[in-house]
Amino acid sequence: MLNWQRLLKSLALAVLFAAGVLAVGLLIPVCGLLGARRRRTVRDKIAMAWCRTAARVLGLRVQTLGQPLAQGVWAANHVSWLDIITLAGRQPLCFVAKREVAAWPVVGYLARQTGTLFVDRGDGAANRTVADAMTQRLRQRETLVLFPEGTTTSGDRLLRFHARLFKPALATNAPVQPVAIAYQGAAAGKVPFIGDDEFLSHLWALLAEPEIAAVVHYGNAITGAATRDHLARATRQDIAVQLGFATLTQNHVQVECGKL
Repeated sequence: MLNWQRLLKSLALAVLFAAGVLAVGLLIPVCGLLGARRRRTVRDKIAMAWCRTAARVLGLRVQTLGQPLAQGVWAANHVSWLDIITLAGRQPLCFVAKREVAAWPVVGYLARQTGTLFVDRGDGAANRTVADAMTQRLRQRETLVLFPEGTTTSGDRLLRFHARLFKPALATNAPVQPVAIAYQGAAAGKVPFIGDDEFLSHLWALLAEPEIAAVVHYGNAITGAATRDHLARATRQDIAVQLGFATLTQNHVQVECGKL
């Protein structure tokens, strides 16, 4: 892509980030005075509009297969921070992310203000609090998005799914939908956010791409599971099949250092 086009896209994103900060910093608190339901409605509309606009600026084209659940839990494989924009433009979602994301400049602020829940690795007490919050969100008929691998990969494998993340779904008898995310085309190799990648440099690299193609497959919802381990195994196997792994070989469970 020509440098001037890349610069225009970066300027558009800068304006979008600024607009997002103003929107969540002003509109959400004001609407909160009118009640929790109104605050949630405004929050969700801002988040969806922001993600749809970001997708257009980035040249992100998303093809969807299957029917997404309107309420329950989505369990997805994790390739990049771009997964959030890929998923979040269609309907209100509540993401569960690593605590580190909350500290990211601008992005962390937007995530906090739009209802993201943050998990601390190794902090049992904090994670019990998050699990309680997840349970409450499900009882309020929200849709939670989990990345059960706990980190990102290059997209050619699946890590072990952390079963503890499925506890709120089991406690509320919420349906769990496997969601497989794959990136295709010329930009596919640049999308993974892994290893020592830094957010701004990774974003700058993606801005050089005229188009980013994503395919999201919404699998059949899993209900009536007896244990968290069953949910973890079943969702992971479904995603593996949709990504073309068919059988989870040892190669697909190797740990790769990710970022999210």
